[in-house]
Amino acid sequence: MTPLHGRIVARERDQFPDFIRHPGQEFVTVLSGRVRIEFETGEIIEVGRHESAYFDSGIGHIYLSLGRTDAQVLVVMSE
Repeated sequence: MTPLHGRIVARERDQFPDFIRHPGQEFVTVLSGRVRIEFETGEIIEVGRHESAYFDSGIGHIYLSLGRTDAQVLVVMSE
């Protein structure tokens, strides 16, 4: 597992040249703010403070902050 603390600064889909893909699974908990996770399949998950999501990180995805301030997340990735 690879844990990391992240700050989500992106607010628009066009800030990414492509979706992010990597082997394994991904677990995310929002520490502050609200986050939208968009997938290349068209699925969207919105996660608020103290909420979490779990998904296959081989499916292309991006994180977007939905608030005026940057969101903070704890992400744990496995291979």
